[in-house]
Amino acid sequence: MSIESASAFAAIAMELHSEQSSEQTIARITEYARDALQCDDAGIMMSMGAEGIVTKSATSERVTYSDAVQQEKREGPCFAALVTQQLFEVTDTLTETRWPVWADAVSKRGIRSGLGIPLHARERMIGALNLYSSQPDFFGPEEVAVAHIFGRHASIALSAATQQEGLTAAADARNVIGQAQGILMERHGLDPDTAFAVLRRYSQDNNVKLRLVAQRVIEDRDFLATSE
Repeated sequence: MSIESASAFAAIAMELHSEQSSEQTIARITEYARDALQCDDAGIMMSMGAEGIVTKSATSERVTYSDAVQQEKREGPCFAALVTQQLFEVTDTLTETRWPVWADAVSKRGIRSGLGIPLHARERMIGALNLYSSQPDFFGPEEVAVAHIFGRHASIALSAATQQEGLTAAADARNVIGQAQGILMERHGLDPDTAFAVLRRYSQDNNVKLRLVAQRVIEDRDFLATSE
């Protein structure tokens, strides 16, 4: 795909927003980025809280390998982009001195140049988009400019998809908890507040998420009674 006009970026943005989940959005971002920059490979690393930094999408095994080295050694353009929220460019891995361990490892896999592009919305860091080429000095000023613009579009689309999933998950949780309350009310003659208090107390006493407790009640109406 050639990126030569604002209308082309608008079309990409619309397609990214049309994806039904963050996983689909992430996969589409990597594909579009690779095609837009006409480079060899692309991937996305994200910070996942307790899971740490993980690879969420990759167009080849060597992208996964590059990410693994960066995550283990805590060095490389994509890791740096994720941590600092700045774009980093590697012109040639054979002469790269900022991240020597990573550069030596990936050069043996045929990666010669790359870009690490931060993905963020407002002040919240989402991840980093990683672009790679088998050619040294592949990413010139024009490619870097396109990468900046693409990164902004991708950040907005990914943030929107993640937010929507959060809203959907919250709505699902409320529905499950409501069903469990209804079961307790019907089975034990409780009022809504008391039924919710029973669920919450079990959740706190047993260090189990409230939604999971509610799901167990739905699946086994005698669950709380047999757990006492």
